[in-house]
Amino acid sequence: MTKRLAIIVFLLTSLIVLPSIMMAQNSRSLLRRGNSFYEDKKYKEAEINYRKAVEKDTSSVRAQYNLGNSLYKQDNYKEALQHYQSALQKVANRKIIKPSSMAKTLHNLGNTMMKSNQYKEAADAYKQSLRINPQDQDTRYNLAYALQKLKQQQQQDKNKKGNDKDKDKNKDGKNDKNKNQDKKDDKKDKQDQKKDQKNDQKQQQQNQQQPNKLSKDDAQRMLDALKNDEKKTLDKLRKQKAKAAAVYIEKDW
Repeated sequence: MTKRLAIIVFLLTSLIVLPSIMMAQNSRSLLRRGNSFYEDKKYKEAEINYRKAVEKDTSSVRAQYNLGNSLYKQDNYKEALQHYQSALQKVANRKIIKPSSMAKTLHNLGNTMMKSNQYKEAADAYKQSLRINPQDQDTRYNLAYALQKLKQQQQQDKNKKGNDKDKDKNKDGKNDKNKNQDKKDDKKDKQDQKKDQKNDQKQQQQNQQQPNKLSKDDAQRMLDALKNDEKKTLDKLRKQKAKAAAVYIEKDW
């Protein structure tokens, strides 16, 4: 009876454990296949295999991380970010994990944030990575660049707020000015009306009306003004020329 019970327990345990082992083995096989595609720069094919690996073994940190890398290479930064964060969460829940794995994941998380112009979040990720691996020169460079971009972004936001305030002030001033101008225009209209009546009487006495002429000096002044406007426009375009984008260095496990 005891022997039969032991056999039953063994069979039940096998039924529970063996599928998990098989799934883990399948996940590793898919992971290796994905890595092969990734090395050949076939990122879409790599993504497909990494996704299957994640489905087979949802606890696999490496599968989540590599899936994030393949999405990053395809400029799918939003979804890449999700998988990096998922990998970090799984790493945090484990008691034994290589510190270098955490540092690399944080580094790539920072890269993804940079691509989305989330400079503050990127800088925070790089800082966390450097706390784990302070000697990583790539991460140190990316942190410096993220802080520079963050400073520029904050300055642009500050300038934009200042411009909005100036526009509001100008709008209020313009409204007051328009009211005063309306009063002046009403007075001027009455004066012009009387003057026009006199001119009409005078013109009726003339046989032909002389055409308006543009002097050579007036024409030259108009041409000069057009040239100046064109020069200002070209200068403005030169100043607005975009700077070259920085290259982010990706970390592989």
